[in-house]
This record gives sequence, C-alpha cells and structure tokens, in this order.
Amino acid sequence: QQVLAGGEGTFSVADRPYFTEVKANGQNYISDVFQGRGFGTDPIVALSVAKQDSPEFSGIVEASLNLKRFAMLDRKTLDTSQSLLILDKQHRVIYASPALGYEFLQDLSGSALIEHLNAPRFYFFVDENENWRVARQTILQASGWRIVSMLPLAIHENEITKHLVWSLSLLAFALLL
Repeated sequence: QQVLAGGEGTFSVADRPYFTEVKANGQNYISDVFQGRGFGTDPIVALSVAKQDSPEFSGIVEASLNLKRFAMLDRKTLDTSQSLLILDKQHRVIYASPALGYEFLQDLSGSALIEHLNAPRFYFFVDENENWRVARQTILQASGWRIVSMLPLAIHENEITKHLVWSLSLLAFALLL
C-alpha cells in the first residue's frame, strides 16, 4: 500500500504490473507508458526494483517518470510551427506538441506519418489533415521510442531558399572580385 500525499488515504498497487512482475521474478521492471491513477493522472513510466532488506520478498521501491515534463523539450528553434512528437514502440502518442491535436496514447499505426517514417517516398508527407510536413525521427534503442521533429513544408522550403539566396549572392560577389 502507498500513502497519498498529505496523508489523505491509502491505495494498493498489488494489481499493477510494476509490482506483480517484480514480486514474481525478482527482476527490475520498466513499465510501458500508462495513465497514473494514484498520485495524479499524468502519463508516466514506472521503474521498480525489489526491496533488498531481507532474502524474502518484502515489497518494491518504485519511481515514476512524469511524461508531462517532455513539454520542456518542445522548443521552437526554427519556427513557432515546429512540432515535437514522441511515440512508444507500438506507435502510441507519449507526447505531442499541442498544435498537432493528438491525444495521449492515441494509436498512430497506419497513419500517413508512420508510413512516411517507415518508408519515405519523398522528403515530405501529407498528414491526415492535409498539412504538408517534413518529419525527421530518432529511435531510442533502449525503449524503441520514436522522437519525431516536424516542420511545415513551406517553412522548410523558405529556409532552403534563404540559404540558396545567400550562397548565390556570395558566389556572385566572388565572381565580381
């Protein structure tokens, strides 16, 4: 049992995988992403290990990673329309920039985005809302999570145009000299 913050009561974690798995096999456990229900309803990942104070099982030590903190990573370094999306290994949304409109744990399997990330045909794709986007991903080997940075195609092409104009101007200046 755990005591809620402020001593407001207790609740049992005996039915949760981060408890039952550790109890059954004594191995450390890292959960899939899930919606909290004890200390709040934020999306979390639970990490747990068996207590080591006796040879017999006497409980677990558990820590939770609050995934709402991913919002701190959602920086707009190129443009305010830049978006961040983090997916678990089942293509479910762990974090999405608010402008994307995705819900927590929404399954994106079979979406235009996943099709593009798995087998890009062009350097851009058209999403379900007819938005033309450029997307780049990094897959975390330990968890299988995908971190996807997206930018509207127009912003991407404007950046390319700026660099092209600068390069051509520099070339013209060099030719004049």
